[in-house]
Amino acid sequence: MDRPCPLGPHRPHQGRPLGLRVGQGWVSALPQGPRRASFWGHVRVLCLRIHVPGLDPALWQPRVPGHHPIRQLPRVRPLGQKPVPLGAIMKHRGSRTKTGPVILTGRDDDLLTLIGLAGYVSTAQLARELFPSADRCRRRCRQLFDAGYLRVTLAGSTSANLVSLSPEGLRLLSAKHPELAARLRLSGIIRLAGVEHHLGLVDTRLYAAGLATHGIRLLRWEGPHGGLGQALGLADEHLEPDGLAEFETPRGSVACAVEVDCGTESPQVLATKLERYRNIMPRGGLGELWVVMTGGRQRREAVEHLVRSKGLAEWTRVMDMSHTTARPVRPLPGVVDSAGHGPKGPNYSLVTA
Repeated sequence: MDRPCPLGPHRPHQGRPLGLRVGQGWVSALPQGPRRASFWGHVRVLCLRIHVPGLDPALWQPRVPGHHPIRQLPRVRPLGQKPVPLGAIMKHRGSRTKTGPVILTGRDDDLLTLIGLAGYVSTAQLARELFPSADRCRRRCRQLFDAGYLRVTLAGSTSANLVSLSPEGLRLLSAKHPELAARLRLSGIIRLAGVEHHLGLVDTRLYAAGLATHGIRLLRWEGPHGGLGQALGLADEHLEPDGLAEFETPRGSVACAVEVDCGTESPQVLATKLERYRNIMPRGGLGELWVVMTGGRQRREAVEHLVRSKGLAEWTRVMDMSHTTARPVRPLPGVVDSAGHGPKGPNYSLVTA
């Protein structure tokens, strides 16, 4: 049995074009009228084939290095060798402008001394400590660089340049201050991985020196293998802090260990360090531990939790790097559990906020 058509009853063609019936009209499914000729059917396309024998892969032949076929093309600049990246080693600026002699001032002497004691510093640190503006700092460093006393290391397009002593600057400073000759040094090879940690340690050292405005005078600053570290017996616990500082206070001298945390050490490594400090703190030689941080709030909370869990809350100050770089110099923050109400613990002798 035939099923009814859903589009209505079938009608003969009756001269209409074949199609489908929709309502009362017809929608044509076939083109009406004669077929138009295509334009591209009457126009022939001429294809050009450009052949360069020197660049044809099928005609490749071994060539002398440095004579690539692209050099044979007219008005094309030859390709030079690509520079080899230095990886983690940073570049020194090498071109100096010939100028007249530079008269060194007292500020220049402080600048060269700071650089020689620290190894290398950034222009931002020099501007903060010695100059009224960053522009004047850059101009003076450029003059000392042209005079041959400084080396300038390019740290990046958005970072401050690194400044270190040249051999000529080291000889000049050693002759002028023979008592500092044994402590002055060149920067050596500057590697990118250690720049942030080194500059953070320099900021902490400058902050420690600036505490003299709050009645706390820095007597000496040295590494873990100096005389102060040997007197404290740090080698017995295999401790190597980033810095050791000794302060003179109205209550006597106090030794402090400094750890700069850039967020690269795991909690397990930090816990091991704190356990070693916990073993040496009750002896009474080491008075405080400073943990200076460059990370955010979560990192600081994690470090403070580790300090409490290891029983070092009475000896440890955790501070942000922004606290050490603020000028004028801020007073010392309280210990971890003091909440700003003053120091706790038997070994505290420094004045706190």
